[in-house]
Amino acid sequence: MSKSIKEVFQINNSASIKELTDKQYANDFLIWAHATQQRARMVPLAVHHAMKKLYSLTSIRILSVGCGAGLFDIPFLEALSQSFSQIEFVGVDPNKTLLDEFSKQLSVLQKKAPNISSKLKLGVLEDIDKKEEFNLINLTQVLYYIDDIKSFLNEILLHLSKNQYGIIQLFHSPKDLINQIFETAQTICLNKNEPTLFSDDVHSILKDVINLHYSIDRIRVTYSDDTSEDPWVDITPISSLPLSSEAQSLLNFMIGMQYTSLPNENQQQLRNFLLNQVDKLGRKYKGHLYLPRPVDFFQISKIPKI
Repeated sequence: MSKSIKEVFQINNSASIKELTDKQYANDFLIWAHATQQRARMVPLAVHHAMKKLYSLTSIRILSVGCGAGLFDIPFLEALSQSFSQIEFVGVDPNKTLLDEFSKQLSVLQKKAPNISSKLKLGVLEDIDKKEEFNLINLTQVLYYIDDIKSFLNEILLHLSKNQYGIIQLFHSPKDLINQIFETAQTICLNKNEPTLFSDDVHSILKDVINLHYSIDRIRVTYSDDTSEDPWVDITPISSLPLSSEAQSLLNFMIGMQYTSLPNENQQQLRNFLLNQVDKLGRKYKGHLYLPRPVDFFQISKIPKI
C-alpha cells in the first residue's frame, strides 16, 4: 500500500538531516528549472501583458527581485528588446552563485541587444535605493522567501513609477503536489512551522493592499488540438538506480534539503511515492515521467488617483 506524504517523512532522528548550502541550492535550482516547462510558458504571457501596458513608451526601467540566474529575465529581456529603444535593467538576488550565472548570460544577451543596460546587485529589495523608480517589476516565484508579504508588497509599490506606466508581474504556484511535498518535508524533518504561501494566499493578501488593482491567470500549455493543461516537471531521472547527480538535485530541490541525508528507508519511500503519483496525477510520454507543476500569473498596478 502506498504511503501518504506525511508517512514518507516520518523519521527517527532529524539531527542527521542536512540543509542545502547556498551553492547546492543554486545548482539544484538550475537543474530543477531546466526540468520544468514553467518558464518557457511564463515568458510569452508576461511579454504580452507588459506590451499591452507599456507599448507607448520608447524606454523602460525594469527591476527583478530574486532574479536568480536570469532563467526568466534573460528571455523576457530579449523579447522586449525588439520593442524599446532602451531598457535599463536592475536585478537583485542574495545568492552569489546564481547571480554570477546571470551575469554571464547577460553579457551574451547584450552583444545581441546593446540597447539593454544592466546592473546586478547581491542583496535583497531593501538594498535598492528607495528613490529608484521602475516601469516594470518582476517577482518570479520569490514570495516563498518573504516573511511579511504585505509589507514587502507595500515596499515594492514605492519603487513603481509614479506615472500610469507601472506594473508588477508576479508568478506564484498554487497548492499542488510538489508544494505539499516541500511543505511537509520542511515541517517534519526540519521543524520549520512557517506555512508555505500559495496562490490563494497571495490573492487574499493582494485584496488587503490599498490602492492596488490586479488580475490573475493560470499558465497553461496549449496543444495543436486546442486542448490545454498545466505545465509539467520531468522527474524521469529519479526512476533509475543508482541515482544520478541530476536525480539527486531534483529530489534535493523538491524537499529543500539534502535527499541523501534522509534515512535509506525514507529515500526509497519518497521515490516510490513520486513514481506512484505519476500514475495518478501525471503522465508518461516517450519514455519520460511527468508531474504537473502549475503556476499562476498576477499582474498588479496602482489604482490612479482621481
